[in-house]
Amino acid sequence: MSWNMWHVHGHGFNCAEVSAESLTTFFKKHLDSLQDHHDLRLAEKFIAEPESFAELMESGCADFVAHIMKKETGYQFCAPGTAENGEDCVLFTPCYPWQMNEKERALTSNVPLLQILTEYSKELGLEEPDEYDLVYQE
Repeated sequence: MSWNMWHVHGHGFNCAEVSAESLTTFFKKHLDSLQDHHDLRLAEKFIAEPESFAELMESGCADFVAHIMKKETGYQFCAPGTAENGEDCVLFTPCYPWQMNEKERALTSNVPLLQILTEYSKELGLEEPDEYDLVYQE
């Protein structure tokens, strides 16, 4: 592995296969949780004009989904960006105890996280959550 390559590992799901209909419904349902997202205008444009789906997917929708999940659950879900193989994932990644919030420190198993991931992935019409090891290269 070189300095211009890195791996991100965690449990989550791939948003690259989400449909425009599922994403529109999801954004409308969770719009309140998107209010402080840095790119709220793009999400609002997509809701108003579903034909802008390609533009939204070009930048990836996992960042929006991870933001919603973080706001609604209190867990630090992330969207590391589109990997070399095209995966645009929402992940919960392992971290050091001092990087965890109180809710994450209280976890004694990964069952609650898997339940949350399953709930959101089903809502988006995606496959069950899985373990991912994403590779990124400059």
